[in-house]
Amino acid sequence: MLMTTHAEAILDQFTRQAPGFATGPALHADEVLALVVEAAAPGSDDRAIDLACGPGSIACALAGRAAWVVGLDATPAMLDQADALS
Repeated sequence: MLMTTHAEAILDQFTRQAPGFATGPALHADEVLALVVEAAAPGSDDRAIDLACGPGSIACALAGRAAWVVGLDATPAMLDQADALS
């Protein structure tokens, strides 16, 4: 039996889940994203970082108001989804 490390198992699972995360309505609901942006209240001179950004929903929503936004995720497949969204 082939043993995988915990990190490999997590990467495998999030890679498999990336398309579903990218299309899940709960992650892209305009009213939810608006609440997050309102709570963060980014200004036109602000910079933001979204750690574990997944498919980039929040990072992209913040990008409409902040001067600079970066999204980071440990799963390349999630970043691919975020790149497609931006």
